[in-house]
Amino acid sequence: MTREISARFQAIEGESHGGALFLLQSTAEELRSLSLPYLHPAELAFWDSLKYEGRRNTYLAGRYAAKRALLFSLEDCSEAVRANRILIDRGVLGQPVVQGAGSMQVSITHSGTIAAALAFPEARPMGIDVELIREDRLRLLDEQMTPGETCMLREFPHPYLSMLTLCWTAKEALSKVIRTGITTPLHIFELQGIEVRDGLYFSRYRNFYQYETVSFLCAPLVCSITYPKGTAIHASSIKRKIIDSITFNLDHV
Repeated sequence: MTREISARFQAIEGESHGGALFLLQSTAEELRSLSLPYLHPAELAFWDSLKYEGRRNTYLAGRYAAKRALLFSLEDCSEAVRANRILIDRGVLGQPVVQGAGSMQVSITHSGTIAAALAFPEARPMGIDVELIREDRLRLLDEQMTPGETCMLREFPHPYLSMLTLCWTAKEALSKVIRTGITTPLHIFELQGIEVRDGLYFSRYRNFYQYETVSFLCAPLVCSITYPKGTAIHASSIKRKIIDSITFNLDHV
């Protein structure tokens, strides 16, 4: 059964468009029937060229989530008819580049059966990352932390793996904002501190003081959204929607 959540937010008061988040949980079979009508002809051609089933599915999920987020941010109800006129191309570093949606851009992420996208005004860049908390990634994630981050994460009253995953998603979301992805030395994205407020985790960066990230744990999922300081993200509402709507088969996490 397909499950979807969406949330619209106003970046700052007075801006013509705010942003929107769309999150999807779906099987491969359901995904194809849902998403194909939303693809631009160039996207459909690219999808047809993909050889591996896993990559074909993640491409569909990401593009569908991105189109729904874009339409929701633009308050457009024409759905697939309008969506297949919007092209989400690939930049030189693989980042999504939107054509046909005014000044709006998107950030896309997926993990397991979950895909999510964040639509935002180009002048106010944002990034999103979701990750499932997985035991088999503990060593890999631990090796990517700085000594300062390791000490900081061990101070929280949560499993170390959960905090490692949260820290990783905060870094990945920031890397999408600056459009490099994880292609630069990871210490550049080092977290300087994490503050907990009302069950949400707000991260600060050592080298990118103009951005902050809000993260929330909805075990076994972690979601992080990075945005310029001063942006209003209603993260508590988003977290509640995920908890109420998304289910997990822990045997497949």
